[in-house]
Formats: sequence, C-alpha cells, structure tokens
Amino acid sequence: MLPVSGELISKNNEPIHAKIFYEDLNTGKQVGESQSDPVDGSFFIVLPLGKIYGYHVEKQDYFPISGNLDLRNTTEIVEKMDTINMVTFKEMIDNGQAIPVNNLFFHLGKKELLAYSIPELKRVAEVVNKNNLTIEIAGHTDDIGDSTANYELSIKRAESVKIFLINKGCSEDALQIIGYGDSKPVATNENDEGRARNRRVEIKIINN
Repeated sequence: MLPVSGELISKNNEPIHAKIFYEDLNTGKQVGESQSDPVDGSFFIVLPLGKIYGYHVEKQDYFPISGNLDLRNTTEIVEKMDTINMVTFKEMIDNGQAIPVNNLFFHLGKKELLAYSIPELKRVAEVVNKNNLTIEIAGHTDDIGDSTANYELSIKRAESVKIFLINKGCSEDALQIIGYGDSKPVATNENDEGRARNRRVEIKIINN
C-alpha cells in the first residue's frame, strides 16, 4: 500500500473543498475516494501497489481536473505528494486557458488511443454535453524525430479524441481540432519526464 497526499488549490493558491475519485485505469472501476480539507485543501488516500490509477476532482463550476499515478513498478513505500490546481469554467473562458487531459494514453508514435484513456474521455464527453460547450482539442508532441512528422501526429491524435467524443454523443460542430507538434513545450525535452509532459492533448473552451 502506498500513501498519497497533497493539496487541492485554486489558481490563486486558495484551498478548495472537493471530492477526489480514484479509479483503476485497467478496469475503469472506482477504487476509492478522498475529500480535501476545507481549511487547507489537504487530502490523503492509501492505494495498493502494482496498478496504474487515474484520479479526477469533481466540484460544481470547475473543470474536472485529472491525473494519474503509475504504481505498476513501484516497490518502495514512499509517500507521494501531489498538488492539484483547479480551474473554473469561467476562468478557462475568460483567460482562454487550455487544460491538459492528463489521462490520455497513445500507442508509441501512433494516433491510436490505449484503453486506459476511455474513463477520462467519457468524462470529457459528459462535461461537453452537460455544459453545451464548444471546445478546441489541441495535440502536442515532444521534439524527438522530425518536426513535420510530429506536427502531423499531433493533429491525428487530436482527431482520435474528436472521433471518440462524437461516438459518445458530442456534436461534431462543437469539436475543433488543431495540432502544434513540438512547437509548444511545457517542460524540457532533455529527459523522459519532461518529454512525457510535452506529449499531451489539451482542451480549451471557445464559447461562453
């Protein structure tokens, strides 16, 4: 078992009181939940080793921020710390802020989504439909390989997300795609961790 703790905060570093749900990404089943403290935003949960977990936060008026914890190869019991930054729909619209969809997984160098991505994309579809949103789906890559190929891959991955959302009931007219290739890194491309952060799909709300 591995202790996981952290804090849930707003973009202004204010504590947020909300529930955090954890799921086994291999099965899509919920395996636990925690609730952040209303005073300081802190939360805590204990998860079994050997699996890859996704988590998401649900709070009214906030985009359901998500992330993942890969404990498949973890053997050492060291408490993990995680800070989750929440953003409201209004903040996304007013600031044109793009939010990474963190629990998306693709075959290496390909556009095909891995099954681990399904729970996350179902939630995105629900959010788009429930709130009648029009969104931009943006694909990004790391800088390994040819820039033109990276650009084309980023578009294809955004298109894969779009097709999934349409199949879950989202209107095609509400989904726009764009690819940025390796042109907008959010971390260094000098190590595996940074490159993993740069390989991402982001969502931006483009209506109000």
